[in-house]
Parts: sequence; C-alpha cells; structure tokens
Amino acid sequence: MKLVKLRFLRGGKPRGREYTYISEAKVEIGDIVIVREPDAWGLEAPKGIITMVDVPETEVEGFKDKLKAIVGKVEHERDKCNESGNEISRQ
Repeated sequence: MKLVKLRFLRGGKPRGREYTYISEAKVEIGDIVIVREPDAWGLEAPKGIITMVDVPETEVEGFKDKLKAIVGKVEHERDKCNESGNEISRQ
C-alpha cells in the first residue's frame, strides 16, 4: 500500500485542495489517475493528478480507516503533466 496525494482535474486542470488516497499501482508525480468509478453509465470517471508520493502514514493516522483507493492510472490521455496541468517531458 502506498499513500499518495492528488488534486482533482476539472476541465483538464488541477483544481481545489489535495486529497490523500491509497494507490496499489506504481504512480509518480504528474501521473493522471482515475479516482473512482463514474456515478452513472456513460459519464466520465473523475480523474486527478498525483502531487505527492510516499506520503508518511503519520499524516493520516486520525483518518486512516476512511482513506479510499484510486481505481487506476490513465495511460493514454497524457504521458505526464505538472501540477499546473502543463505537459512535461518523460525522462
């Protein structure tokens, strides 16, 4: 189990504050992830951008039992993007 922080994407841009999630997939800062399943058939699943990886468990001790897991990583939408939503090159 890996703890990560993300910001939700709205209109393709990171918006709002950071939220801590559990990730079973290997993710890096700038990766786009599917946060949860869509609310209804035909709707797009909510997405977020990873802003921090390896979040210390001490940061979530008070609400650890309420953490949710991301569904997975988006592979084709963009290779990588930074926190402002601009594409950055892969290394």
